Amino acid sequence: MKRVERAAREAKGQLFIPYIVAGDPTPEATVKLVSMLETSGAHIVELGVPYSDPLADGPTIQNAAKRALDGGMSLNHVFSLVEDIRARGVHIPIILFCYINPLLKYGIKDAIKKVKKLASMAG
Repeated sequence: MKRVERAAREAKGQLFIPYIVAGDPTPEATVKLVSMLETSGAHIVELGVPYSDPLADGPTIQNAAKRALDGGMSLNHVFSLVEDIRARGVHIPIILFCYINPLLKYGIKDAIKKVKKLASMAG
């Protein structure tokens, strides 16, 4: 949260926070997109974890989630994507946007540990 708060202070509350679905159209494209978004001035990126029954989302995000899932994306793969994104030098905050179901399947405590590890990678 400190990085998010710092980004908000530096941008004087006028933040550019794009949302993309992890793994759509491909995992490799996701890594490149996040890097390009940082270069283009994004302050934070919301990275959506695809879910098979995204009832709260509209058709555009539902279709993106389906494409990502069809390509093999999962919460564990999203964690790996974030590691790849950080390894490529992206420093802006990444907020994982996720339904509860993938977290329950992964294990809440394990997911929290993983997210804490990923948060420490951003420096």
